[in-house]
This record gives sequence, structure tokens and C-alpha cells, in this order.
Amino acid sequence: MKLIADGGSSKTKWGYGSGASKVFFESSGINLHYMSDDAVLANLAEVKGQLVVEITQIHFYGSGISSTEKAGRMNKLLQQSFGMDVTVTSSSDFLGAARALFQKQSGVACILGTGVATGIYGQGKIIKQQLSLGFWLGDEGGGADLGKRLVKAYLRKELPLDLLAAFEQEYGAFDREFIFDKLKTEDRPNAYFASFAPFFSAQSSERWVKETLETAFEGFAVHHLVGYDLNGDETIGFVGSIAYYFQDELKKVLAMYFDNDVIFLTDALEGLMDYHVTNVQ
Repeated sequence: MKLIADGGSSKTKWGYGSGASKVFFESSGINLHYMSDDAVLANLAEVKGQLVVEITQIHFYGSGISSTEKAGRMNKLLQQSFGMDVTVTSSSDFLGAARALFQKQSGVACILGTGVATGIYGQGKIIKQQLSLGFWLGDEGGGADLGKRLVKAYLRKELPLDLLAAFEQEYGAFDREFIFDKLKTEDRPNAYFASFAPFFSAQSSERWVKETLETAFEGFAVHHLVGYDLNGDETIGFVGSIAYYFQDELKKVLAMYFDNDVIFLTDALEGLMDYHVTNVQ
């Protein structure tokens, strides 16, 4: 049985089976950039405990798998957890998103969830990809970026009074020392900041929220898409919770820069199941 994983920083989605008998479940996020081997192994142990079938292959797509070295590390951890006789492949979450979006076709693939990634995809592989600066220096428009913008505005007392009250009602009052201490103890600081992103949806009618979303998505367009010099024929495809829940705001900003068709996929794992199970490669 093939086990397919779509691993994000906030959560990891798993699936196995085929046709109408597909089974899906979730575990905590896995990101090799921020997590120790022990933390990943603890996560995988929980996953293994949820399985009621024998696994012979694992195709893992994950955030933090940004190099051959990281892929090898993840492969080793998977086999340590599931057995050396299990065939494993580990690839970036971005390749997974692209395959889920376009299968055997081509297009401009984008992740806009906790983090951000974009690239040109065709023939089952990434042809060209913009340099990602990650959570600390980049990821404009992603959930972690939105969370940082919100927390910074709160700490700097830049939120309008009604939003300030709503924020403290939802998250409590805190100061910068609380955040600094959080960053020292959080295994996944990007996921922590992304946990503030739902505030933007809950307060979507507020002017500050609208302006912040527009600024963040303009940063996404300028830093992650403009460099591809698109001609309008390519379809731009998105996966990720931020893209899905704010697709109207995102499409409005993209229309300022591009004439391309834009599509959204609610769940990359469904597409990856098709790629590896239904349309066997």
C-alpha cells in the first residue's frame, strides 16, 4: 500500500488507498528546518500508530525539504520509523503542490499557506523556481508573514482600537518579552505566527485588515511571481489555506500585475493521491 504525505509546518496530511476507499488523516506539522530528528520521529510514531494496513511505499512531500541532504535525512527518518524494507521518496512540498495542481500538464505553481513557494512546472518536475528566503527573511503573503504583521502592529500599538480589543479578546494581552520567550521555545516559530492568520478572516471587513492583506499580497506578487516574466498564457495555480480563504483579495492584487488565468486547489493531498495512485507514474 502506498502512503502519501503532504507535510506542512502547521500540520501534515496523510492518505492511502484508492478509489472510494481512500483514507485520510492528519498529524502535527513536520519541517526539517526547525525540528530535531527526535521531534520528527515522535511525530512519525504517532502516524504509524494510526495505520491499520501494511505500507510498502511512502511518498513524502514536505516543507523544509529544500535540498538533497534534507531529502536524505527525511528518507532515513521514515525508514527508521516504518522499516528498512519500505520504499521511500522525499521531495519538497512545492513539487507536491505542482504535481497536485497540474499532474502531467504545465503551469505556474504556487504555495500560499503557512509559507510561500512559486515556480514553473512541467513534465512532472520543477523547471524554474524563484529563490525562497524562508520565514525569517521572506514568505511575503503567507500565513506566518500575516501573523508577524499582526503581532508587530499589536506590539507597536498600531492597531485601531476596535481591532485591538478584538485581538486581546482572542489571544489575550502580551508584551514583546512574551513573544521573545515564545521564539526561544517554539519548534516551529513559523507555524506559531501563522496561528494568528485566522484573525484576518474573522475581521475581514476592517479597513486595516484589507490594507494589510493587499500589502502582503502585493509583496507576494512582486517578490515571487513578477520575476518569471509571464506572457499571459500560463495558468497560475495555488494551494494553501491563505490562497483559498483569501482568494478574492489575492485575485484582485494579481490582476494588477497579470492577465493569466488563476486556479485554486483546496487540498494538495487529493491531487497527489491521483498522481501516485490513480495516474501511476
